[in-house]
Amino acid sequence: MQKFPVLFALVFALVAGLALWWLLARNTATGQQQPAPVPTRAPVNISIEADSGDDWLHLNAAVSEGRLVGLPQLLDWLEARYVGQVLEVELESEDGITVYEIEMVGAQGQVVEFEFDAVSGELLQIDGPGVEAMVRQ
Repeated sequence: MQKFPVLFALVFALVAGLALWWLLARNTATGQQQPAPVPTRAPVNISIEADSGDDWLHLNAAVSEGRLVGLPQLLDWLEARYVGQVLEVELESEDGITVYEIEMVGAQGQVVEFEFDAVSGELLQIDGPGVEAMVRQ
């Protein structure tokens, strides 16, 4: 969507931060031991361009009104079925369809991307090596 590139960058950063907070809070509340950190090759940098618009409010309203699936619902679905840590979350428009792209890193260091329809919550695609090793038993 060409009209909202800055909006999506802002929403991505917000959603990624919320996803990380949600995972940390959930593990602390349930008393689960934190998994061993996965080594990274380089630090992750997030840059957000200044935006004077309020387009992000429209996305927030869409989630609040049920027109888009909320991120916690998708993270719960992933946690119930796959073992790994969320690395990145993006909300994009592809071919007129709004999708969540959620990258997870598995215990073997593999990065797998799960793509969900943001309106229905339907899993559209899984890309990446070693996804079979991430399936929760």
